[in-house]
Amino acid sequence: MMRNDNEVAWLARFPVAAGDIGAVEEKLGETFDRYHEAPVLTLLEEKSGTHWRMEILFAEKPAMDEINQIIENGFKGAGLPPPGISWDRVEARDWVAESQKLLPPIEAGRFFVYGSHDQEKLPDGKIGLEIEAGPAFGTGQHETTKGCLVALDRAFREGFKPKNALDLGCGSGILALAIAKLWPDGVIIGSDIDPISVETAIENARKNHELRIRFLAADGLDSPEIAQAQPFDLIVSNILAGPLIAFAPAIWTVAQPGGMVILSGLMRNQESETLAAYQQQGFQHIRSDHDGEWVMLTLQA
Repeated sequence: MMRNDNEVAWLARFPVAAGDIGAVEEKLGETFDRYHEAPVLTLLEEKSGTHWRMEILFAEKPAMDEINQIIENGFKGAGLPPPGISWDRVEARDWVAESQKLLPPIEAGRFFVYGSHDQEKLPDGKIGLEIEAGPAFGTGQHETTKGCLVALDRAFREGFKPKNALDLGCGSGILALAIAKLWPDGVIIGSDIDPISVETAIENARKNHELRIRFLAADGLDSPEIAQAQPFDLIVSNILAGPLIAFAPAIWTVAQPGGMVILSGLMRNQESETLAAYQQQGFQHIRSDHDGEWVMLTLQA
């Protein structure tokens, strides 16, 4: 029996070379953030390791020709040839949540990131972060999220003690939660342009008993709350290279002299440009960490 359109979702699939993921995500993200019914973008690694499969899920039937053109233009804007795009009708379920239930727990430094279905697996001596499946970015699975967690763990081990922290582009809230677990006496703000992400972060904070974190919706650093709370002696931002470069002057303005800034969401071929944007403001480059094609920058104001 054929399902009616209210019972199905539409899924576009296409391959992306591993080295091109960052550029493609940035171009498509910029477009779909403005789309009237924002879809869910996910990445799945292929067995070859050289290519990934990007999937874009639409809750309502889209204009497929229009979406195909958007995808092709995104690749063109990244200097890449158009991909082969396939479409499927799938059962209308929360596919993000379903797929994340299958993901294993992740260890990153002293952190153990897990879903509620893995509560019994928390090892002794680890800091547990229960992050539920949801539409917000940041479950600990992505290299950049893991890299930021490791960087925060390293800062703790080296004796860094922030008193006022900002998680810029907080997504699921995972990095703000990690900061709260490491430094229980500090003030923490998590901000995101997406109100759904803010709602997800608040729920994750509740599950992790960290209600003191203040999550808010803001376009970058354009927020009265952020302006009032600055300067920050710790800023973490795991977004994309384009916004990170654009935010460099504003981040310099709200960073406390001597404070730490941890940036990720950029790829190796974007490292030099991103680093230069921050050094031009006056930031000092402390170190770069790499995980495959992804880069984590640690800077000092």
